[in-house]
Amino acid sequence: MVTDDEHGTVLGVGSPLHVSKHDPPSRLADLVRTGEPTCCFPGCRIRARDCDLDHRIPYDPGDPAGDRGGGATCSCNIQPLCRKHHRLKTAGLIGVRVLDSDEAEAGVVPGTLEFTTATGLRYRRTPTRTSPAAPDLEDPLIATAVAHAHVRAAQMAADQARMDAHHATHARNQATRRASVGDLDDGEFDGEDRAWRRSLVERTRARIMNGARAAAPVGGDQAEPPF
Repeated sequence: MVTDDEHGTVLGVGSPLHVSKHDPPSRLADLVRTGEPTCCFPGCRIRARDCDLDHRIPYDPGDPAGDRGGGATCSCNIQPLCRKHHRLKTAGLIGVRVLDSDEAEAGVVPGTLEFTTATGLRYRRTPTRTSPAAPDLEDPLIATAVAHAHVRAAQMAADQARMDAHHATHARNQATRRASVGDLDDGEFDGEDRAWRRSLVERTRARIMNGARAAAPVGGDQAEPPF
């Protein structure tokens, strides 16, 4: 792969991949879509995998190699265009060409595309960099987003630390209660344990009383004891 040292854009990938038919094979299609991840029309963000593969110079079945001015099916002549922009180009309402190095003024990235509309308006599309540029941390929007991310991360860490401490304290208390509850006498039980014991005693007494009432004979006379 050959890239431009200043701009980081792809200038070439070995020898251009070329086939002598209109439709590019999967290998060529993957290469084109990897080099340009979106539609090549300026401002269009439709993904290349959802785009058509367009010949910048129209394909001529009588000149498949492009020897007489036709557009070859080659990695140097194929570009992703969304269906809308592809139809506009096919209808002649927009045209496209690669700026020559001789006519490109200072600051123009090599490989820049220039689209021209039927009304004469011109739009340029800079090739995609091989790797994204480093973010400008001095940009107010980026700096604000980074600051908010740091604050949010600190808040999440503090919340997690509080939850961990609460769970650890609860686990220690539970372990201490399980270890010592067998050695406590009535005076050493806390309020929750005393209430539980009192409730147990009351329920036991109620069951005994209910059982005694159920066993008593009906009527006012008491049965004579059997002995």
